[in-house]
This record gives sequence, C-alpha cells and structure tokens, in this order.
Amino acid sequence: MGSQSVSLISIDTGGRLWPPGPGEPVPSAPPVKARVWVRQPARFPSEETRSDSSFALLSLRSRNRARSVFDGLPRPTPSPLPPGSKAASCAYREDHVFGHASRNKKKVISASRRTDLVAFFPDWLASAVKKEKALVYGPSGRAYAVDLRPRSVHTFVLWSKNFENLIKNRHKLRDYLAKYDQLYFHFTITGLGGSFIEPGVLLPEMALAQLETLVEMAGRPERVSLRFDPVVFWEERGRRLTNLTFFESLAPRAASLGIKTVRFSFAQWYAKAKRRAARRGFRYVDPPAEDKLEAARRLVGIAREHGLSFFSCSQDFLAEVPGIRPSSCIDGCLLRTLHPSAEPASQGKDKSQRRECRCTESVDIGSYIQSCPHCCLYCYANPRL
Repeated sequence: MGSQSVSLISIDTGGRLWPPGPGEPVPSAPPVKARVWVRQPARFPSEETRSDSSFALLSLRSRNRARSVFDGLPRPTPSPLPPGSKAASCAYREDHVFGHASRNKKKVISASRRTDLVAFFPDWLASAVKKEKALVYGPSGRAYAVDLRPRSVHTFVLWSKNFENLIKNRHKLRDYLAKYDQLYFHFTITGLGGSFIEPGVLLPEMALAQLETLVEMAGRPERVSLRFDPVVFWEERGRRLTNLTFFESLAPRAASLGIKTVRFSFAQWYAKAKRRAARRGFRYVDPPAEDKLEAARRLVGIAREHGLSFFSCSQDFLAEVPGIRPSSCIDGCLLRTLHPSAEPASQGKDKSQRRECRCTESVDIGSYIQSCPHCCLYCYANPRL
C-alpha cells in the first residue's frame, strides 16, 4: 500500500464536499458541515482502502475527480435489473457517508461459502433456523452464536450445488425458511458433477432440473444467480480438456426461466489443491492470462445471445473483456432493491473476504468442521480432502 496521510473532509447539508473542488460553484451561504476523519491514500484509492468512510468518499472523488456524494455513489457491481428502473437504483447515503455500514440494519445471512449446508447438513440448518440461533465455529476454532430471528435477518443467502433437500422440504427446511422476508440463491452448476473432478456433485442434468422450482421458491428470477464456477482445464491422454463448452447448454436453460445473472471464475490452484491433484494423478492446467481472456470472450458471446449479465468472481483482470463486470456475489444494494419492503442492507465491504472480492457484509453460519463431501479436486475450503 502506498504512503498515507490523514485528512479531514467535510460534507455540507446539500450533500457537497467542502471545500469545493476546482471548477465547482461556491455556495453563497456558509455550509453546515458534518466532519468525517478518513485515512487518505496518497494516490487514488484502490481496493486496499480499508475504512468504509474513506472508501465511500475518496473512491467517489479523490479531490480531483468529483461528483456530489448524494448524486449516487458507484455501485459495487451494476444492477442486473433493467437500467433506469426504480429498483435498479440504490441510495448509498445512509450507509456510507458517515461510515456506519451496518449499524441498526438487519444482517444478511450467508449459508454458506464454507461448506454446502443445504446438500449435506440440512438437519443442522433446519434446526438452527427453527431455534433462530446458529452456533458457528470459525477458522480459528472459536465458537460464536449468530442470531437468526427474522427481525434480525434481512436476507438468507443460500449457496449450494444441490438444492434437493430444500426443494423436497426435508427436515422441514423449506417450511422453517419461509418465515424470512427474502431468500437469495447461488446455484453452482459447472457441468462436472459426477466426474472425477467433482465426484460427490449432482449430475448436470439433475441439477438443471432443479432450476425451475428454485425460481418459484425465490419469488422472482432475479433472486437466483447461477455460478458457472470454476472453469477448469486439464490434460488427459495427450488432450487438453475443459468444462467451458457446458455453458452452451447452461445459458439457454437459465434464460428460459428469467434468470439474469451468471457468475464465473477460473480455477485457482492453491497449494493444498495442487498437492491433492498430484496425489490423484490429475494433470490440471492453469492457462496464461491471455488464454483465460480468450475463453472469457467466448463465454460472454454466449451470454449475450441469451440476454445474461456476466460477472467475474474475485478475478478483476477478467473485467478487461467487454461485457464482464466484477462481481459482488452478496450485494447489499441489490438485496435491498429485491427486498419486498425495500429494507436497507449493509453496503460496506466484507473485509473477511479476499482482496478482489466485492461482496458486502454478511454473517456466514457455516463451519469448517462441517466438511463438504462433494470432494471437488480444486476445493480450497475443505481441509480434510
């Protein structure tokens, strides 16, 4: 990170930064100021900026690139909803201008990035939702309780590669979740289910068959996001293979149900995943950036044919491709616009995630001790594989 200084930026009641920037009109009446201390990087702030107020104010304008704070801050990702629609806009004022990203707001619950609770731990999830409290073991092994009372939960975000337990209401999971205002679904379908790469994952056609019911449960298709994640390359019998071509089948099925968004990334081979691949004789290929960009262009072309918005998850270099935007997989602004009562959700960056992750704040109720039996070769989360 570059050198930093601490500056005092003031905001008048009309929503203008004070003092005015070059070329901006000077108001005739003295401003009434609200003062906010922020840590200001020496250069235009990047993702490395950690202060909510600093990110909100300085990424909007670094004293030389100005827009009024209340003209509307840039969204973490553009809305998948129609441009110009009332639901596509989101007021950031109350969340960010004074740096209170989550104060007095309901929480977004994530279930879960760490493991597939719906597919393999539906009894635990149903019990936690029924009791309205989850006991979670974090990465350090420390246990903490999470409040799941509906009055405390803005949106329940469910991540899975198999929603069958929810769809069939096993352990009354579907009934118990019905008390929450909003459910949002991340459904991962890579086309590799049942292969040696994803041995415990549902076969692709069986997964695709769940989409229609999931959209019905969500209440509107915008509350379902498909994850074509990750794209994998490997060598087998002298040939380079990939799941890239499966997107040609996935895209039209999603579009036919009104689903608007697809998120994707290329497999990132962490050290433990590399060791796992070596033990199993899997010859993965991590192509150079140029090859990945070319593959991304192919995917974008297919997405455009079917009216899908395409987002890259924690791989910002892919945004070089026209039609790809960095993803906020949990997006407080979008969740607000989709909420039945348009209740605000936190729009502060989730600092517990990777640097290039643009997700807003949420509370994950999965525990790493709940080992996922999908056994995906590329998995970064399961320490027991």
